[in-house]
Amino acid sequence: MLSLWACAPAPELLTDGQLSAALAVAAEVDTTRLTNDVARMVEAHAADPGEVRAPWDRPHKRRAGEATLTAALNELGLTVTVEDDSGDGWEIHNLIVEFPGVSRPDEVVLVTAHYDVWYQGADDNSSGVAVLLELARALIGKETARTVRIVAFDAEEVGLIGSARYFRRHINDDVRLVINMDSVGFASTEAGSQVAPPGFTLPDVGDFIVLMANDVAAREALVLGQLAGALPEPLALQGAVGSDDHRSPGTGDFHRSDHSQAWTQGTPGLFLTDTTNFRNEHYHTETDLPETLDYGFLTQVGQLVVAGAWAIADEEDAE
Repeated sequence: MLSLWACAPAPELLTDGQLSAALAVAAEVDTTRLTNDVARMVEAHAADPGEVRAPWDRPHKRRAGEATLTAALNELGLTVTVEDDSGDGWEIHNLIVEFPGVSRPDEVVLVTAHYDVWYQGADDNSSGVAVLLELARALIGKETARTVRIVAFDAEEVGLIGSARYFRRHINDDVRLVINMDSVGFASTEAGSQVAPPGFTLPDVGDFIVLMANDVAAREALVLGQLAGALPEPLALQGAVGSDDHRSPGTGDFHRSDHSQAWTQGTPGLFLTDTTNFRNEHYHTETDLPETLDYGFLTQVGQLVVAGAWAIADEEDAE
């Protein structure tokens, strides 16, 4: 079952106090830092020769990005845990930073993006990584009821390997929500800039973010819808709630990132994307460069993710 919701005002699920608190934290998201972090990641990837493996005939780059992201988090005074996992010819390094909850630390809000790329990977996925860094900065020195865990996944581009291993290892964690980002910085105001995947009807102007949820995250999707409309510059959002499997019309294309591993386990998960190849002609090419991104749009997405993570992590009601 797939249902679409967009444009209409989202239900007011957050109280005025919760909304204000989430927006106050989101206001710390900074456009200049996002711009600089994308450039820093792209510079690292550009200097990395990467590896070409069959059947992919393009350079897959990981280790320079891993080192650069780790350094950026360390510069913030944060400890990065590297979860190593070997097997089937792949040495996987998932990067984890955790902000423990003060009253319900076993309940986790997981915010994720992959750091591996093809070519330089500005939109896919240095944009998502830059938002992870802004979330980390925003959480420093603050307390939430639930734990917020930031995870940068390895090897998404070659079959979701990093996230598959992560979710298998953490299958018993009490994850209340996954918020996954993959390509969130490309927007256009041109007519005809957006096409829709099978099963969807979308506006033909690519100036919105898509938010996909599985059934058990329907409420949280609406919370983010409320927040998107309440941002200082409201973010246009197109949302859908569908099943966890790959068979429902329209959902197959949106299992193409790391949240799919959470959905497969029945874990509540949200996926934010600018729709990649349905909008961005630079997707998976050497022209996926920083100058192609819309940093005002990326700032709005960053604000939404920070506000959403905060709102869910600091909910008063544990249920």
